[in-house]
Amino acid sequence: MRHVNKMLDEYKAMCEKSCYVEDGRQWRVIRDLYLSPTKIAAEVIAEREHIHKRTVYKDVDAAIEDLTLLLFGVDGIEKLCE
Repeated sequence: MRHVNKMLDEYKAMCEKSCYVEDGRQWRVIRDLYLSPTKIAAEVIAEREHIHKRTVYKDVDAAIEDLTLLLFGVDGIEKLCE
């Protein structure tokens, strides 16, 4: 679990330092949907972020790609594409 937590911290730092607004939002979406003790519904996140609900799930997909690479390397990306 240490590796997972370390990579989540790394992903958070990368997103927060990024010059792209979408990167920071993707971290917040993942955090709120899956990591925070109090889960927040996609509809609420969409309203809070001023985006469409579908964009919430697009952000999840993008974050999963990035996290897969951090957690599993290139082999993880290949498995994700199968």
